[in-house]
Parts: sequence; structure tokens; C-alpha cells
Amino acid sequence: MTAMAGLAPGALARLGVLGVDHVAVTTRRFEETLADYLSAPGAKLVKGPGWNPTQKVDYAFVAVNSGLTVEILGFKEGVDSPIEQHVRRGGGAYHLCFVVADIEAALAEVRAARGMIVLKPTPDVAFGGRRIAFFMHRAHGLVELVEAEKPGEGKE
Repeated sequence: MTAMAGLAPGALARLGVLGVDHVAVTTRRFEETLADYLSAPGAKLVKGPGWNPTQKVDYAFVAVNSGLTVEILGFKEGVDSPIEQHVRRGGGAYHLCFVVADIEAALAEVRAARGMIVLKPTPDVAFGGRRIAFFMHRAHGLVELVEAEKPGEGKE
């Protein structure tokens, strides 16, 4: 097996992944998409809807009956957003987000493997100010990392 974006097999363990936070989808029809997800049996809104000024997207997090959380990212015409090209190609599944204990150590692993960091650690409103980062991985595509909550922090 070949290394992917420099990250050899087992990369998720080396990044210190604690678990999956969410799967993200992009859409041009935010309200309609949110309503669709909320119409699933047992689905509930867990965060949002809101505007993320850092990422320049509308967002909402919906927990579906299986326990999976889906982040819905809405694109607005005339706004320079990182999701624009994905939405213009039809939208849909966009990235996986993993929770990591140490985002700096995880990105050091990405850098050491010559992976491509797309967004350096940045505080994010959708996560109560916890930092997020993005990198590209040839086997997994776009990957988001989010810092784990510190002891004493409540879930947003």
C-alpha cells in the first residue's frame, strides 16, 4: 500500500484521533436541507443554526437516530466561502471531522509526512472557540480536526 499524502497507513492513530465528531455536507439550499435532515425519525438539532464568520457558511448540526452527527453547511451567493466550489459541483458529502487531544501534535504529524494543511488551527464559533484545522489526505479527502473539550468545558 502506498502512503497517502505522505501519511502511511495508521495515520489516524498517529494523529491522536479520539473519535469522529461529525460528517459535513454542503448545500445551496440550507433551510431545505436542514428541514430534510430534521424530518428523519429521531433526528434532533444539537447546534445552530447559525452563521460562521470564519468559514463564511451557515451551519447547523443534526444528530440522527444512529448517533451520527451531520453538519450542514450552507453557501450564500456573493460570499467568498471555502465551500463554494464544492457546492457549485453539486454539494453533498464534504468532509469527516475527527476530535483530537492535541491539534498541534496532530498537525506536526501531518507536516512531518509532507501532508497539505489547508487551514492552520483557528478558533471556531461552531465549536465554542475550540480550534479547528483542515488538511488534505489522498485516501480520505478533506479532513477536519477539532480540539477535544478541556476538562470542565461543557458541550456546545
